[in-house]
Amino acid sequence: MAFSIEGRYPFLDHEFIAVALSCAESTMYRRGWTKEPLRTGMADDLPRAILRRKDKNGFETPQAEWVCGALRPTIESWLGGDAPLWSYVEPKKVRHLASLTWGSHGGDSEATQALMRMFFADHWLKTFLTNENRPEVAATAIPA
Repeated sequence: MAFSIEGRYPFLDHEFIAVALSCAESTMYRRGWTKEPLRTGMADDLPRAILRRKDKNGFETPQAEWVCGALRPTIESWLGGDAPLWSYVEPKKVRHLASLTWGSHGGDSEATQALMRMFFADHWLKTFLTNENRPEVAATAIPA
């Protein structure tokens, strides 16, 4: 969660958040269970095994498979082109991350995650920043 966004759409409503924040702690936590109002409200819709489970299961995307498989030609093309990201980071360093990723078949998880973040950051820049409002920033180094 330190490097990603968790979008839980029903819970992004500002009125829902205001109600949740106004609840007393005794309402939110009952008999050792967290999120009690949510559990009570979903009691008819969720199986009991899910409704009352205490473990937290993560969900990992198969990014190593994507980067080394179906996305590789797209990333290779991106690495060789003109990208908005190159105003912020050195392309040589990002190419090094790609080399580490492909050399390890995605096994270098730090390099793979960093490469994906760079790729997505560039996509974000292309989508939301135009040349008129893009700040001029000197390229910075990415630790190798």
